[in-house]
Amino acid sequence: MSVIQKYSEGKAWEKKILGTKGKKTSRMYRTVCSVFMVAICLLIVSAGTSSAQHRARLGDLVPTDTIVMGIVPAEDPSIALERQKPLTDYLSERLGRPIRVFFATDYTGVVEAMRAGQIHMAWFGPFSYVLAAERANAVPVAVAMHDDGSVSYRSYFISSPEVARVLNITEPLEGKEGIQELFRRLEPHKRQFSFTFTDPASTSGFAVPRFNIHQGTNGGEPEDWFSRVGFSGSHDAGQMMIRQGTIDIAAVWDKRYHEMISAGTISPETNVKIFRSSPIPESPIAFRRDLDPEIIKKIQQAFADMPQEIARTQGETYKGYQIVTEEDYQIIVEIKELLDRL
Repeated sequence: MSVIQKYSEGKAWEKKILGTKGKKTSRMYRTVCSVFMVAICLLIVSAGTSSAQHRARLGDLVPTDTIVMGIVPAEDPSIALERQKPLTDYLSERLGRPIRVFFATDYTGVVEAMRAGQIHMAWFGPFSYVLAAERANAVPVAVAMHDDGSVSYRSYFISSPEVARVLNITEPLEGKEGIQELFRRLEPHKRQFSFTFTDPASTSGFAVPRFNIHQGTNGGEPEDWFSRVGFSGSHDAGQMMIRQGTIDIAAVWDKRYHEMISAGTISPETNVKIFRSSPIPESPIAFRRDLDPEIIKKIQQAFADMPQEIARTQGETYKGYQIVTEEDYQIIVEIKELLDRL
């Protein structure tokens, strides 16, 4: 059984925190987790078969008179739809056809939608892209470039201020040495604190932090170190669980952490950054391999030419997009292979 299957079977917070904050919280997480479980089960049911077998069951793509773009919103879908409008208007003009946005509750839903042929292209995290490449024949096209020219991001471990004080962390630990130091500090407090990942198909919310825990504990299991382990369902939810005191430590996406601080939803005092991973290849936009080659060329060119003002609508530090290939995600493939062996 792979680590993805293991954490998909009974590890959601629906089973971990019901009743800890009253019926309202219980109902919310029951809803989040039930949707999540349906989506992830669609993906893991075929675990162990080859990529070719997965692709043999691809659904026919919907007609391309309208291009359907899959997204997992980090915010309310109505707000996300408004945020996407400058991009969809730009792509519509460049591709010569309307763009329709397809929202999913998590990355596994986007992967399944692409596999079924319901969407032509989508925004993925690096880890969910690797899943989509295996199961939906996805091919990356471009990633966002930041103002400093970087095309990477990080995973953060965020904690309550109380936990940061107990661990005596005033500046975030970083990289392999940092994660090893973090677990040295956790040793006297083993199984005292609770921990949440985000989504089993999230790179910054699961794949990289699970890899980091493997590094920091010399191959140990999260359950050996934390009192409770589960999934929050979204990066926002993980942050709010920290702020509200429901969870002690959460693995999250760095960009969303800074956006929520800028919006005043959380603060560095309520949500303390105690660890940051090594750089992760940026999240790609990907299309299904059997999409019309002429449309693929137009998509590639549209992202290569994207003006900064359009890129900025997708991230406050984005200045444009850089074309990428499948080889750029080999490191994520290797992390997935490790997780599959755990």
